Amino acid sequence: MFHATHVVSHKYEEALDDTGIVLFDTQGNLWGFLAENNAAADVYLQFFDSNSGSSGNPVFTIRIPASSAVGKDIEDKAAYHFANGCSVRAVDARAGSSLSVAGPTLQFWYAKH
Repeated sequence: MFHATHVVSHKYEEALDDTGIVLFDTQGNLWGFLAENNAAADVYLQFFDSNSGSSGNPVFTIRIPASSAVGKDIEDKAAYHFANGCSVRAVDARAGSSLSVAGPTLQFWYAKH
């Protein structure tokens, strides 16, 4: 799949936790995502402009209501730009740092520069 001049990659994460993952480790854009929360409690996704993990202040946080799904369509014109890479983790509260329920299932579409 191509978007503008960059190849768009896909990553699937079965159960994101509070340790998080490095989605991409160089400058790039997050074009879309789909997050499914099967837990009976809300979960928050924290996105970091970092190539080494999920620490510090997130660039933005998205709430996934209990037993729901949220996403951003890859066909939307706007992408989220990350200068240093993108790391993401799941937590119990907007400003939290831990997760006590099963983590959400996620799919990401992104392009590294």
